[in-house]
Amino acid sequence: MNLYFLLEDSGHRRVITIDVASIDEHNVHLVQAELLPLLDDFSEVVLDLHAIGFMSSSGIGLLLRCLQTMKAKGGELSLRRPSPKVRVLFDIIGLERVLPIEDQPEAE
Repeated sequence: MNLYFLLEDSGHRRVITIDVASIDEHNVHLVQAELLPLLDDFSEVVLDLHAIGFMSSSGIGLLLRCLQTMKAKGGELSLRRPSPKVRVLFDIIGLERVLPIEDQPEAE
């Protein structure tokens, strides 16, 4: 499986676009192994999720691990542009109570 991450860095802020179709128990460990090191050296990280069409509870766990990693170093994590199906999942579980979610990218 090939994982693709598009990185956009600006000062202490990094936007990571995760270009995989799904995150579930079959690939979460691989995604985690590649994603967590990308959080290093940045105090603000935004995960752009628009390409992810399906996310299981394993994927939610990964997002919470990313949040924990950022908070442990005094940083911030937010999510951007979840696909409609993933957004419904986030709404059902109330993820926005602990993790900011932007439905649209910021205006340049």
